[in-house]
Amino acid sequence: MIKVTFVSADGARRTVGIHEGLSAREAALHNSVPGIDGDCSGVCACATCNVHAMKPGPNGLGPRWTAEWKWI
Repeated sequence: MIKVTFVSADGARRTVGIHEGLSAREAALHNSVPGIDGDCSGVCACATCNVHAMKPGPNGLGPRWTAEWKWI
């Protein structure tokens, strides 16, 4: 299980566990994280689930998936 920490605009932190392969949006919705509604159904159009990667490298993010290159 992967741990993801969500930080709200007021600085409140909430860490949740998710299974590999789920998106940050899915993690937020499955764990009722306040402020992330996922109104765009995962097409990056509503801007409620902005991601800031805090830790690159072997214990952080891996290489981008093909779909991720299309989004940026």
